[in-house]
Amino acid sequence: DEELLYDFFLKGPATGGELIEKTGWGAENSWTWNTSEADIGQNQVQVQVKRPGAGGVEALKSQNFTISAPASENQVTDSSASMEKPKPAELNPHPGGKTANIDVSKPRLAPDERGIAAAGGLLDETRSTWDPQSASSDDMDVGGKWSVELAGSGCTLDIKNLIQTGGSIVGMGDLIEGNIKIPQTIRGTVTSTSLRLRSKAVIDEFGNDIDKSVSLYLEKEGWSFQGRYELYSGNELTGEGNATASRFIN
Repeated sequence: DEELLYDFFLKGPATGGELIEKTGWGAENSWTWNTSEADIGQNQVQVQVKRPGAGGVEALKSQNFTISAPASENQVTDSSASMEKPKPAELNPHPGGKTANIDVSKPRLAPDERGIAAAGGLLDETRSTWDPQSASSDDMDVGGKWSVELAGSGCTLDIKNLIQTGGSIVGMGDLIEGNIKIPQTIRGTVTSTSLRLRSKAVIDEFGNDIDKSVSLYLEKEGWSFQGRYELYSGNELTGEGNATASRFIN
């Protein structure tokens, strides 16, 4: 029953293949996509969701759409596409411009997912949002759970889930210091041999008020990932050293 905020993004021919923000954060859980000739081809719509006061995205979902020109000038009909049940066959807008209504209802949590969401975790269903067809053949697949040891800091970064779209990564996790868990949002990039991640503390006046975050620079060495970390308190660098990352294979 909590209030949620939504932010819609588009990736496709009209954006040069880049994921571009279209709405900014707001209470509207739908976005009207006015397509044009520039959108003909493969597209991806992404919606990010968070609660007011959250430091970053708390869940996201993506959906692929194929936009094509009509077979004839007479083939101009209203069309709509749902984030839940896409119907590509109905998305045939005239180059002059048709409308696809992208509607997102509030996330429904299964009983075993509610604890994860309350802790700032991503829903399991978001695992299916990464389309391997969109990833570069050179990029490593790094989706899933990770544990990163930050040598000499007394901290561990416990990553609940990384979600990968090509060479870009988002995720959620906790920076664990002793018995304290500091919720984090995570963004980064991946190549064929390296992984770059930056976590940011989720500050909540009714929850976490500790502003600690981590930057990671990791390289693949055989079956392991080794590299360096930088530990921050706010914008102040408070520590750095060696980092070792382990991935949990389901």
